[in-house]
Amino acid sequence: MYFVICLTILLVEAGLFAVSAESAVAQAFMNDKIVRNIVVKPPTDLITVKYLDRSIYLGTTVEPLTTLNQPEVSYEANDADLYTLLFFGPDLPPSFVPPLTQLIHWGVANIPGQDISKGVAFSTYFPPVPYPDGFPYIFLLFKQNGPIDPSQLPNLSPILSRPQFSYTKFAAKFNLGDPIAGNFMRESYLQIIPEALQELYELQATILAKKPSIFK
Repeated sequence: MYFVICLTILLVEAGLFAVSAESAVAQAFMNDKIVRNIVVKPPTDLITVKYLDRSIYLGTTVEPLTTLNQPEVSYEANDADLYTLLFFGPDLPPSFVPPLTQLIHWGVANIPGQDISKGVAFSTYFPPVPYPDGFPYIFLLFKQNGPIDPSQLPNLSPILSRPQFSYTKFAAKFNLGDPIAGNFMRESYLQIIPEALQELYELQATILAKKPSIFK
């Protein structure tokens, strides 16, 4: 009887440890007061994101110059499956209340396994812009049920097409379900903006008149 009790305790503890380890990402998403209002059903697995020599881990704050170029991204995946990767930030104009829509900075569908270069980029990488309110920039990964017809994907690379993106409506439209992996970061706000970034800031700041959402 003693052996049975001990074995039961060990199994319960092992189960609790496994749940705790698997839900560390979800807990981080839920603990962030802004992220949890944007990603209602958080992922459980981590997307590994690295900008140059800087790794991103669930809320890391980075300098704007670090994120000028597309990061290295990896995640647990099956080579036989297809995935969609989304990277988005606050919609414009930003406010203290998390908007229901976002501005998409990067979107790739039909990714075979982890090979993002072979996916369909419907939104090419656009560097994030820091705001003094400290809004997060979020990476989400979805496992597709099958190939997405590239002709049905919106072209969200033009700057005027990026605002009013809704990851939930996008996921619903293409039957992606809930995200399986994720990560998020923040950018430090600079009082003196480097000249290399000034044009990007001004470009985003001028998009105040929102266009009708393509997901309506």
